[in-house]
Amino acid sequence: MSFTGLTELHIVPQKQFVDQEYYCNEILEGNLFPIMGKNAAGGSKFGFKLVPQMSEMIFHEDGALAHTALRTQELLQEKIPNFWSKDMWPTNSPDLNPIENLWAILCDKVDEEKVQPTTIAGLENFLKTSW
Repeated sequence: MSFTGLTELHIVPQKQFVDQEYYCNEILEGNLFPIMGKNAAGGSKFGFKLVPQMSEMIFHEDGALAHTALRTQELLQEKIPNFWSKDMWPTNSPDLNPIENLWAILCDKVDEEKVQPTTIAGLENFLKTSW
């Protein structure tokens, strides 16, 4: 997420462990990096740039093992000019991690749904639509 909008929701396949390899290859290099600076004319599905000025962006993550792994930290330092490493941000601070608020909103949408999804595919579709 950024102040201009959201990426697509990435749903991790069942039984897939999110380690540093999966996180770097599938989530960062496979999804996030390709769309960060692109607008609709530049090849993105989105009608806006997720990050208008890379030099003005600050990128941070929570303390998940895949986020704090050496490979992840090195990749992010290489690709993102203003990456805040694992030592620069409180990892367990929901008030400082805006994604926690977004997850709460998404959970509320599921709870408010009159007809709850009954299959994994139905839940995935609902989450992607709500996102």
